[in-house]
Amino acid sequence: MSFKIPESTARNRGFTIVELLVVIVVIGILAVLTTNVYAGIQNRAKAAQVQSDLATVKRAMLAYKAAIGELPPEGDAWNYDTDPPSETGWRVVLEDMETEGYLGAGLTGKLTLDPWGHPYGYDDNDCGSYAGDDTPTYIQSVGPNGHDNESGDSDNDDVLFLVSKGCIY
Repeated sequence: MSFKIPESTARNRGFTIVELLVVIVVIGILAVLTTNVYAGIQNRAKAAQVQSDLATVKRAMLAYKAAIGELPPEGDAWNYDTDPPSETGWRVVLEDMETEGYLGAGLTGKLTLDPWGHPYGYDDNDCGSYAGDDTPTYIQSVGPNGHDNESGDSDNDDVLFLVSKGCIY
């Protein structure tokens, strides 16, 4: 005995092109939304890591200054005119503080680059530098775009951390 499917039922067994396109469009929209949310979370996590890194370095710098009389190292580690900052110059700052015992052992390697892979920048404007007595000193990350932005730039993604307000007596 053979079983035969009625002809009207046999024609309705598959999906139409329109149905398939609707499903593909919905999956695409969900994928885009998920990707954007994930990217936002990732950027916020990197910015939080920068804040943590710079707070650690600031504490070490201020302890160094309290003991030695000026921020590390003697002279500048980065001139804001160079873009991006030099990894070598920043490493000198960290190694100086680590050698003197103001920065934990092994932190130089972990604090050399920001989460976007760029060296942190630091221009020593404190006592003993060539800047004026009331010139603030910042340490900073140049952010995801990798170059130093002026405060008025529309694409300014830098993260600045005040270390010292200068050498005001």
